[in-house]
Amino acid sequence: MLIKFKFPSHSNYLEKRVKSIAKLSNIKIKTAKKRGFLIIEANEKDENFEIFTKNLDLYLYNSIFLEGVDFEEGVLEEESEFIDVPLSIGVCNKCAQEMLDIKSKRYYYPFTGCNSCSNQYAFFDKYPFKRENSYLSVFQPCPSCKEELKKDPFRENFSLISCLDCNIPIRVVNKKGTKEFWANEKDDYKKAFELIASAIKKGERVAVKTLNGFKTFYKDPSPKSKVLITNLDKAKHEFLLLKQEINALFSIERPIVYATTTNEEIKKRVSAVVELKAFDDGFTLLLAKELTELGYIFYEENKDEYDLKMDFLLKTNLLKDVKLFMNKRYKLITSGERVIIPKPLNIDKVAIYRDYVLNEGILDKVNRFEEISAKEVYVFKDEEIEHPNIIKSDIASSAFLSVLRENGIDKKSVGVYFGDEKIFLYYDKKEVKIVFDFGAEPENIVEHIKVLREGSDRLVVNYINRFGSLDDLEKISGFFERAAFLVGIDGGFEELNRLAMNFGGKGGLSVDCRIIDNRFSYEAFYASIMSYRLGNTDKVLLSYSIFESLGDFLSNTLNELGKKLKSEEFAICGKYITNSALFSRFTRNIPKVKTNREFSVDELNIFYGI
Repeated sequence: MLIKFKFPSHSNYLEKRVKSIAKLSNIKIKTAKKRGFLIIEANEKDENFEIFTKNLDLYLYNSIFLEGVDFEEGVLEEESEFIDVPLSIGVCNKCAQEMLDIKSKRYYYPFTGCNSCSNQYAFFDKYPFKRENSYLSVFQPCPSCKEELKKDPFRENFSLISCLDCNIPIRVVNKKGTKEFWANEKDDYKKAFELIASAIKKGERVAVKTLNGFKTFYKDPSPKSKVLITNLDKAKHEFLLLKQEINALFSIERPIVYATTTNEEIKKRVSAVVELKAFDDGFTLLLAKELTELGYIFYEENKDEYDLKMDFLLKTNLLKDVKLFMNKRYKLITSGERVIIPKPLNIDKVAIYRDYVLNEGILDKVNRFEEISAKEVYVFKDEEIEHPNIIKSDIASSAFLSVLRENGIDKKSVGVYFGDEKIFLYYDKKEVKIVFDFGAEPENIVEHIKVLREGSDRLVVNYINRFGSLDDLEKISGFFERAAFLVGIDGGFEELNRLAMNFGGKGGLSVDCRIIDNRFSYEAFYASIMSYRLGNTDKVLLSYSIFESLGDFLSNTLNELGKKLKSEEFAICGKYITNSALFSRFTRNIPKVKTNREFSVDELNIFYGI
């Protein structure tokens, strides 16, 4: 019998989980990864097969990548090579329940995890992944934990095992450092979380060193606030969440998700659209448990201003949370590192981009490898490395190819990369060719707007008279930064994107997007925004219209290229595609467009496209 999980990800945590469940069920299985599936071979005639399937239902966690499961007859010819890497995901329900069980030896112990869950990367030093190469190497497991390493299917040979008897102490200290409380006994840990929860209830700011860096928690919203859910039933009354968004929030990957709030105070102090997150490690789980009655609290990813601090003395590694964009059947990772790295890719190449490297078949940060050696090295842009055989790769082309490879496509294809560069591309089954580039923005953009067409000079004068000098427009670099300036807000894509998400109408206005002299006309685009602003167009509507019009322009242009080049497939990638108005309009015009599925839509996807 073959059990086929549709799981388009190279990450191995689901495979680890299934193997642990099989050991718990006392059944032998084989595993392999093929074309977006995790395939399990199990003997349905085995007396424990039914127990195995029941335990899968009980212990297998939800994942943003898990798209379904099928059963069919067959056998696996061979198992896939398994590369062990530290995980960077959330805590599983089994470990969460253990932390909340007063009879457990990990009651309120925030460092609880197992082989197939938790942010193991926090304590990871270097490869190969084992306890000696982690920051826990100075802590010896107690006799009870050593026994677990042999007998517990979920913690067999678990590199980072610990409990209340061989604990990592935590400390609660005030800002001045005059009062502190250390937790290193069973009852102390719950008391520590009661202390910080009580402070938050009183309106104080509490900085907590979680397994994913410091976060400052508080009760009342402020402009930079993100939201941590402490009680979903209560939170649902003030945040509009679809079922698929709730599933994503509480998936094992624990991404950040955007949600609209109905709370007027949050709208006023933060925004109508906020970033939501569920607990993802022991620290946030136990804090949420103590603050269940609040429904949610606010946080920022820093420790700049606090009244009370909870920390521990071990060094940790920080990976950025992933943000998930959802639009109908599409789920895209917009940004972040967790879940994406470290990742076993089984690609026999070495590539370097900024702090990241593909080496020994693993995508991770450069400093996690003691040595990197290769006959040839792929680089992106102008990486400062010394090597006799450097192969330069283009970011846009590599990102485009990553989409095709993730979707198993080897046909004539056209695509658009809409990131820092804005490029239309063509794959002819041999190589990627650049078809059209937006081009660089012209210098003295205001002068170009003045001579765009008859009356454009008056448009500029009227805009200056009403809204002030355009000198800063010349100083600003960035397509969306300039657009935001003309709309009348500070920032760039993120700010425009969030403003556009507040729009509740049926459609926007037409912002001028066109090609003149074989390049995108930035002057026409900016002039159109200025005209609408002078016409007292609401900023929310104008922001929405910018993205909707760009979605029309990109999809219409790509459609034309597809017909001209007789392409069978369409792809889109780049960090600026994750706006609802833009993406909805694009997918309405090209319904079967392909996107990245396991990688983020920009940056880290390029490693899969070399």
